[in-house]
Amino acid sequence: MNEVTKRGSGHYNKGQIRSAYARVQEQYNDFALRETSKPWWDAFLAELQNGDLILDLGCGSGIPACYLSSKGMRVIGTDISPEMISLAKKQVPGVPFICADMEMPWPENTFDGICAFFSLLHLPKKKTVRLLYKIYKWMKPGGVFVITVVEGTKEGLCENFMGEGVAIYLSYYTKEELISSLSTIGFVVTAARDLHIRTENFEETEIFLLTRKPTD
Repeated sequence: MNEVTKRGSGHYNKGQIRSAYARVQEQYNDFALRETSKPWWDAFLAELQNGDLILDLGCGSGIPACYLSSKGMRVIGTDISPEMISLAKKQVPGVPFICADMEMPWPENTFDGICAFFSLLHLPKKKTVRLLYKIYKWMKPGGVFVITVVEGTKEGLCENFMGEGVAIYLSYYTKEELISSLSTIGFVVTAARDLHIRTENFEETEIFLLTRKPTD
C-alpha cells in the first residue's frame, strides 16, 4: 500500500496533486496499461446500454475511457492534471477530455453512468461525501455509478506515492463506511467486491462498489 505518513485533511493540496501526477505520469500510465482493473470496467459495462453517456471522473491517462468507448459508450473524461489530460487526448483521440476539478458542475439528470476509478483517493473524506451528493444529482434516474477505492482507514499525506518518492494526498476506505455514505445519499448498492493487487512498488486491496440511482 502507498503508506499515509502524515495523517489529517490539513495536508490536502490540489496543486500538490497536479505536480505529483506531472512527475509520475509515465509510471501511472504504465500501471494503467496493465488493465488490472478490467474486471471493474466489465462489471460497469454489464449494467449499461450501447450509446449510454458516461462521465469518467478523474480519468487519468484515459485507459478506462478508451475501453468503455471501444464498447460503444459515449464517454467524457475529466481530470485535474494537465499532463494526464494531454496524455489521454494522445492515447484516445475520439473521446473528449477536460482538465477540471471533479466538482466541475453538470446539469442534473445528464449521465446514464458515472465512474470514479480510484480518483476519490485524492480527496479528503468530507469532500468526497459532498461530491457524492453532486454525482447523485448529475445521474439520470436508473443511472449506474461505480466507484473503486483502496481498502484502509487512514487519510493524509503519502510521501512515497507509487514508490517514486512523490508526495500526494490519499484517503483509504472500508467497504462499510462507503456503503453507509452512498446509502444515506440515496444510492442503491447492488454489488460490493474486492481484489488484491501486488506490484513491484506496492500491494493493496481494491474495493469495487456498483450502485444505481432509483428510478422513482
